[in-house]
Amino acid sequence: MDYLSSLPQASVIALETVGNWYWVVDKIERAAHKPVLANAAKAKAMMVGGNKTDKLDARGLAILLRNGTLPSV
Repeated sequence: MDYLSSLPQASVIALETVGNWYWVVDKIERAAHKPVLANAAKAKAMMVGGNKTDKLDARGLAILLRNGTLPSV
C-alpha cells in the first residue's frame, strides 16, 4: 500500500526544502494532501537534540507543524 493513501484525508505534511523536494510535493498533492515546505535551517535550530537522523528530523518537523511553529517558506 502506498504510504500516502494510508493517511487521513487532506493531511498536512511537513517536509524540508532539500534538493529533491519538488517530486515529493507533486506526489503529496496528487494524493490530495497539503505539503508545507519547512525552512530547514530555521527548523533544525528550533528542534531539540543535536543528533541528525531522518527519523529525528521527521519527528521534529511533525512537532513544529503540530505546535504551529514550523518555519515555512
